[in-house]
Amino acid sequence: MTKKKIEKTSHVSKTHKHSTKHDACHETGADKKHFPSHGAQKRRLSRVKGQLDGIDKMIDDNRYCLDIIFQIRAATSALKSLEKEIMHTHIKSCVKTAIESTDQFEAQEKIDEIMDFF
Repeated sequence: MTKKKIEKTSHVSKTHKHSTKHDACHETGADKKHFPSHGAQKRRLSRVKGQLDGIDKMIDDNRYCLDIIFQIRAATSALKSLEKEIMHTHIKSCVKTAIESTDQFEAQEKIDEIMDFF
């Protein structure tokens, strides 16, 4: 993924304008970058997609308003939980590695990303 494409993808990614040898969220080897695995989160996301499909069907079936809202709240809660889990992974891997590195710029960049996010 090119730098320009990354910048358009996420507001947080805009801060990734430099590349260092010891980038905390990446392992560089032959210019390949690897992020922490989110396989378990991907499975959870599939469940949320199923919930959204169910909400869509409820709307098509003209179901009772509060039943639809109840399902929307359940899907919203699942997404918030997923966000929290991914942020936890980011802090325990990417941010922790940056702070433990000798690259103070990288450590500050990760801290700034978190601060900008909230």
